Amino acid sequence: MIVTVPASAGFGKAELQLDIDDAEHERRRAAGLGVAIGHGFGGLDVLMALPHGLPVPVTDLTDHQRAYVRQAPAGICTIDGQNVTRHVTWPCRVTVATVQATSPTKMELDAARSSRRSAPAG
Repeated sequence: MIVTVPASAGFGKAELQLDIDDAEHERRRAAGLGVAIGHGFGGLDVLMALPHGLPVPVTDLTDHQRAYVRQAPAGICTIDGQNVTRHVTWPCRVTVATVQATSPTKMELDAARSSRRSAPAG
């Protein structure tokens, strides 16, 4: 899938080629989840440090992560006894990004700025 999005770095727009994870979308739908990205009960910003599908002792979590998982809706993660298991994962991945720029120098600077903001942690 290719989508065109406004670019936040000020260089106009970008075309993104996305690899959609159909299985994750179906899993979320079956669990009754809506959007699961970003802050709040999106979960990805809080839980992506945890391995997907593997139990982790709750005592190993930060205070922020512990508070989050205790309130997270079904389908995001489960707490089974002393362990938490993350179920949510990225619904898509950007495989190619094409950015329009007024000059090669501006494109290089804007791309460097953008990649620092959007690079996954870890």
